[in-house]
Amino acid sequence: MRQSDLEPITISSKRRLGLPNFSEVPDLIYMVFVLTWKDTLIQYRQSILGFLWGFIKPFGQMLAFSMLFGLIAKSITPNVPYPIFVFSGLFPWIFFSQATTLSSFSFINGSGLFAKTRFPKIILPIASVLTAGIDFLMQFGVLSLMLVYYSIKPSVNLAYLPLFVAPMILMGLGIGLVMGTLNVKYRDIGHALPMLLQFWMFASPVVYSEELIVPAWRDLYNLNPMTPIIIGIRWCILGTGTLEFYPLLYSGIVCVVVFFIGLTVYQRYNDDFLDYLTT
Repeated sequence: MRQSDLEPITISSKRRLGLPNFSEVPDLIYMVFVLTWKDTLIQYRQSILGFLWGFIKPFGQMLAFSMLFGLIAKSITPNVPYPIFVFSGLFPWIFFSQATTLSSFSFINGSGLFAKTRFPKIILPIASVLTAGIDFLMQFGVLSLMLVYYSIKPSVNLAYLPLFVAPMILMGLGIGLVMGTLNVKYRDIGHALPMLLQFWMFASPVVYSEELIVPAWRDLYNLNPMTPIIIGIRWCILGTGTLEFYPLLYSGIVCVVVFFIGLTVYQRYNDDFLDYLTT
């Protein structure tokens, strides 16, 4: 028997925070992109419309909110058509919600890989966030077409958009690591997470303007870290809203802290995943 038959190639995960050494990075990048493409295909597999659902779902939600709030839309968004207003907040929220949900279930859905090979399990939620990112790009394309339809020129602030997307990625991945780790042992997460995200959406300025919040409650409202991010994304795309430094700073700090909490929780318990997932 050849020596190569006795020593399969593995990617070690026993590093600080479960990260590999530099020599393993190319293999990990390749594995992340393979998993991302696989997860994307699974989302739309065996559906007649396939990838078109990535456009249809957010557009359908936008239409639903437009019909529900259409009568008062002019008072909510006096300078912007309501469909554009709501979609500019809806598509980043969908990305955040999808990234959080997919990464929260990534360890369970990827449990079949654990018994076959060794690798840093953290690449599973990373691939889930990238999968949500593909839908994000498709939905940004829908928004671009809507801007053309309404003859609205994108704001010159559009170049700052990555600065507001990056905290969402950290927040979604951090929450996904915490929820995903808990989900391995306690399957209640699968029931609680959708309700939490639904409540969180309506507590964020997704379908309404933050100007509707009375000044006395504005500071409390800004404790939601997604509030400055959604406002900032609208500011980037439409040039509407007012950016305030301290809420943005607070939001960025919270997103970074949540991300590192997620890493810490994952590092503490990831060695026990296989025990729970194979029993």
